[in-house]
Amino acid sequence: VFALKANEYLKQNDFDIVHVHLPFAANILINVNRKLRDKMVYTAHIGEEKKRFALDSSAPLALKLFLPDLYLMKRIKKSVVLNDPLKEKLINKGIEEEKLEVIPNGIDVDEFNLSKEEVERVKRKYEIDDSKVVVMFSGSITPRKGVIHLVKAVEMINDVRIFLLIVGNPNIDKEYAKMVMDYVKKKNIKAKFTGFVSYEDLKALYSACDIFVLPSFEEGDPIALKEALASGKPLIGSNAGGIPMQIRDGWNGFLVEPGNEKQLTEKIKYLVDNDEERERMSKNSRRLAEEEFSWERIAEKYLETYKGVAV
Repeated sequence: VFALKANEYLKQNDFDIVHVHLPFAANILINVNRKLRDKMVYTAHIGEEKKRFALDSSAPLALKLFLPDLYLMKRIKKSVVLNDPLKEKLINKGIEEEKLEVIPNGIDVDEFNLSKEEVERVKRKYEIDDSKVVVMFSGSITPRKGVIHLVKAVEMINDVRIFLLIVGNPNIDKEYAKMVMDYVKKKNIKAKFTGFVSYEDLKALYSACDIFVLPSFEEGDPIALKEALASGKPLIGSNAGGIPMQIRDGWNGFLVEPGNEKQLTEKIKYLVDNDEERERMSKNSRRLAEEEFSWERIAEKYLETYKGVAV
């Protein structure tokens, strides 16, 4: 119904570009109004690619019978994806390279310029010890995020200076979250699970931490990493999905292989032991956020894409 109503509106107005974000309605539009194909731009917000492309046995039956993303991308002028690895996968699936652009999500960098008072407030609220090196993770506590591997890496370092801060929803996979929490308790690891927090608290927690770690097995274009970038933090993340776009290995953080606890251990320990390196990488992270991921920069990339479609 939405697609049909949208089509009536589009017929009554002459647009140069039709930018869509959901493939289902867009597929209806390009079939009831084929003229839209040459002026349509699709931003593919694709995560959990194995399910989305029916490569996983747990993928819904509907996706095994019909892949809406691929159907749409093959028929319209331009599709935007969030990272280079996904672009390569789509090319291998038959999407023409000239139909694809890589434009990541942006971040409001100024939103992460927080006062000392605000940071101190969350430190008190979440009992964060200033004398510790705070290693933070933010995201859902699920297997895909690799949280247990971060916990085991901190355990292997066995350094009383480290305080592990795990920020995120434990209710998406309650069994996994309980396993992680039980492991922390059993091994007597110095850690705090905050559960879900408000966005205002989350922003301040980024500023309160010293190192941000995202050990995921799969990511599209992780917002948590951008928020840590904008907060000016050294980063450690998996070499997966869109993570390498935000971490320049050795410059503003380190990349490790997904699930590799030994590499995680080495990189966390290195940053804990080297204050000057943390400071250098912190400055570089903020610089990268400003130069590559500010919404102004992302808008420029979209304008270039629009110009290529509207010729």
